[in-house]
Amino acid sequence: MLPYKRTLSPIKTENKCGLLYWDNLFDHFDTKRIFYLQDCDDLNETNNIRGKHVNKDCNEILVLLQGELIITLIDMNNEAHQETYKYECHKNDYVLIPINYYLEIEILTKNTVYFVLCDNIR
Repeated sequence: MLPYKRTLSPIKTENKCGLLYWDNLFDHFDTKRIFYLQDCDDLNETNNIRGKHVNKDCNEILVLLQGELIITLIDMNNEAHQETYKYECHKNDYVLIPINYYLEIEILTKNTVYFVLCDNIR
């Protein structure tokens, strides 16, 4: 499985909040756990990077609800050729993060909010 980035289409509703609609979009993804990150108000040059690890037992889908970030993924499956993927993400973007990819998330804005779907409980 290779990483990829896509954008969810928001639905405009009259006199209500906007909704993100993904009916059947993640049906192939067997979600076992969800977590989210918010309150990035104390960001600075020394604490704006999250992740810095390899998930050896789960795939993830990161969905950006607010803010901006850069996701860097390095394929750790082939030591001789470690391909790098870099995605600049904005509101409503989502990225598939496959098993055995090194992950770094650079948070660019203080108002960033994202959640992550995981297909394994750890």
